[in-house]
Amino acid sequence: MAQFQSHNAAWMQADRILEYSTHLQSKFIALSLLEKLINTRWNSLPQEQKSGILNFIIGMILTLSKIQMKSMKNNGLIQKADLILVHILKKEWNDVFI
Repeated sequence: MAQFQSHNAAWMQADRILEYSTHLQSKFIALSLLEKLINTRWNSLPQEQKSGILNFIIGMILTLSKIQMKSMKNNGLIQKADLILVHILKKEWNDVFI
């Protein structure tokens, strides 16, 4: 798993892991990959990829929030996704005003 996480293109698998994995730990790893991407290489991504990641995270938060109303098991995952959304918004906000 550590070898996978260290690969530069591992973040490209994050959406599939988040969508199809049944293991909570795998989902946290996928979110961590996106978080690292946003913090280190966000500005070098094409706008289309940035928009795709942003839309994916927003959709995931909305879906998990609906599910969470029935069960508290996704609470940590929602918090991590929320944090990633904040990172994206901060990066985009900085780009507008810098």
